[in-house]
Amino acid sequence: MPRKEKKFHYIYKTTNTLTGRYYIGMHSTDVVEDGYLGSGKRLRRSVNKHGAECHSREILEFCNSRKELIDKEKEVVTLEEIAKNDCMNLMPGGRGGFISDEHQRHRSICAAKAAKKKADENPKFKKKWEEARLKGLKKAYKEGRIPNIQDHYDWSGKEHTPETIKKLRIVKKGKGIGKSNSQFNTCWINNGVDSKKVNKQTIEDFFSQGWVKGRKMKDGFKNKFKLSQEEVNKRKNLMSHIDFNKRGWVKQACEALNMKPGGVKRFVNTYIRN
Repeated sequence: MPRKEKKFHYIYKTTNTLTGRYYIGMHSTDVVEDGYLGSGKRLRRSVNKHGAECHSREILEFCNSRKELIDKEKEVVTLEEIAKNDCMNLMPGGRGGFISDEHQRHRSICAAKAAKKKADENPKFKKKWEEARLKGLKKAYKEGRIPNIQDHYDWSGKEHTPETIKKLRIVKKGKGIGKSNSQFNTCWINNGVDSKKVNKQTIEDFFSQGWVKGRKMKDGFKNKFKLSQEEVNKRKNLMSHIDFNKRGWVKQACEALNMKPGGVKRFVNTYIRN
C-alpha cells in the first residue's frame, strides 16, 4: 500500500543516557511528540536492556517532505558516522534499514502479499486498502515518480508467446461470463438521435416510446464504413425476412450475410436503423 503522507518529517537522535551511545534516524508523523525512539536493531536491543526511560530523543532538523527527509538522512548518517564507536546505526541513511536494493524489494513484496491476504479475509480493510492504493498511485503518476508505460514502452511489432497465450487463457477462463460481465442483461437502444444502455427487463417500455435496439452511430463513423448503394441493397435483400426488434436477429443476420456479429451490427445501425 502506498505510504500515506504525514504532516511532519524530521531527523532525530536518540541517546542512551547510561552508555552515551546514540542512534540517528528519520521519522514522519502527524504528531511530533508521539513517543517514537527509533527502529534500529541495536537501538531496540538497547531499549530492551536498559528501558525506554533511559533513552532521550532530540529533533535535529525538520524537513518539508518525505523525499527531502530521505535525502537529509543520507547526508547525516554517513559511513564515517556509523564507524564511530558510540553510533548504533548499522547502515548509511536513506535506506530505512535495508541492507540492499534487493532486500528492500523483497520486503516490499512480502508486505504486499500480507496486505493482499488480509484484504481477502477482511472486506472493510480491502475497501480501505484499495482506496489508499489508488490514491497513492494517482499521486505518484502526477508527481512523475511512476512513469507512464506509454512513454517508455512500445508494443509495436511484438506479440505474446504461445506459452503466455496459454497462461492468459487459463487465467481468463470463466471470467466475464454471466453476471460477472459488466454488460450482463443490458443492451443499447436509440431513438434516431440519442443512444443509451438499458436493462433488458425494461426494454419493452422504451419500444412503445419509439426506441429501437442498437446504438446510433455518429456521422463520422458512418462515413468511415460507407458502402456502395448496390452493396447496401444486396445486403438488405438478404436480410429482408429478419425482424430487427426481436431477440436473435443478430444470429440470423450473421448467417444471411456470412459476417461476424460486429460487422452485422455496424451495418444494421448505419444503413437500416438510420
